[in-house]
Amino acid sequence: MPAQRASTRQSNPSTVTMTGRARKLLAPLAAGLLLVGATMVLETDATAAETAQFTVPASIANDCSVDVSAAINSWIAGVPDGSKLLFGPNACYRVDFTVKVTDRNNLTIRGQNSTFRNPIVPPMPRYTRPIWRFVGGSNIAIRSMTAEGSNPDHKFDVDREWWAMFRFDGTQGVTLENIHGRNSWGDFVTLSPDTRTSPQAHTSNVILRNSSADIVGRNAVSCTGCYDVVIADNDFEGIGYQVFDIEVEGTNWYARNIAFTGNEIGNHHLSVLVNGGIGAYVTNIRFTGNTMRQASETCESPIFVLDGPGDKTDFTVSENVLKSRSPIFRLNGLQGLVAESNIGMFVGGLQCQYQGAAIRVRNTEATVQGNDFARYPRLLKVEGSAALIRGSACGNRLMDDGLFDEPVVCD
Repeated sequence: MPAQRASTRQSNPSTVTMTGRARKLLAPLAAGLLLVGATMVLETDATAAETAQFTVPASIANDCSVDVSAAINSWIAGVPDGSKLLFGPNACYRVDFTVKVTDRNNLTIRGQNSTFRNPIVPPMPRYTRPIWRFVGGSNIAIRSMTAEGSNPDHKFDVDREWWAMFRFDGTQGVTLENIHGRNSWGDFVTLSPDTRTSPQAHTSNVILRNSSADIVGRNAVSCTGCYDVVIADNDFEGIGYQVFDIEVEGTNWYARNIAFTGNEIGNHHLSVLVNGGIGAYVTNIRFTGNTMRQASETCESPIFVLDGPGDKTDFTVSENVLKSRSPIFRLNGLQGLVAESNIGMFVGGLQCQYQGAAIRVRNTEATVQGNDFARYPRLLKVEGSAALIRGSACGNRLMDDGLFDEPVVCD
């Protein structure tokens, strides 16, 4: 099902435009992020049509019979910046080692529905070996390909978590469209800083759209340091850890201007959107118009913000369909959340704590309004230090006729 979904979401290969829903939901974002959709993506395609086009050499086996990672690396290194690279239609390339692209600019890589397969089971102790890795560089577009690993199930294995499908370290301008990932030990997509530079350049101006992943051992999308990112109109099924993980891992790293919109989420182990880490700050996060087909396999809330040393500000969660075996929101140390027009459904099935409240908060400032929470008898569970919830009962409905446990404050 996810693979079919990806293949049916086709677009004109010469232009990339956001859906009407995506345009509406991204309107409040920073101008730099809107520039991603209007400039970076369109210019990448337009320039590719005017520059040299290179077809993968016939000498590179396209039936997954032998490892061709070294040959592909050599071929890519030999084409100039500003090129379009074409792989064989419906071909299969065995890549036992990483296809690594370093400090390259203005490349369009068209898979033409080809598959890049790493059949190796990662040995231990753990080390990093993504299928595709881009370090530095700018304006990289990848379209119409499948990345395939050897993981038979969506179970998280900490000793194999660094074998991602696509990893970007400090790349400025990335488009991933009509991409499919399956049987990954690590993330489907990882967005990280370039640790070679000082200060360390963050991956930025990223669009992942019309793509899918199933059987992923870690996260569907990880950001350890990124900004100006759009994750739109994708389908994720069988995710072994978090679906969208904003986990800033350096004290001077950050995450800002990230939009998750129009995605569909099936089976997954923990949360759909989680924020943790030790970074300097996380701000301007938009989670809008997403649909959970089913709740987590565990008691984790779909929206989970952990307390930490950095500032966490300006989150918007709106127009989503969310399902949970515990509270829909679990919020710690978040200043500036707007949660509105969501449908949150309690599905039960496990003996989880705080099943009776739709929102579990600690030291959080938020506006919660216009939501429908099904099968929750009360709105809030406040822990530890006080939480300031504005408009806590303004337009929210508890669908089993329960009572609010907080005063009604309607400005």
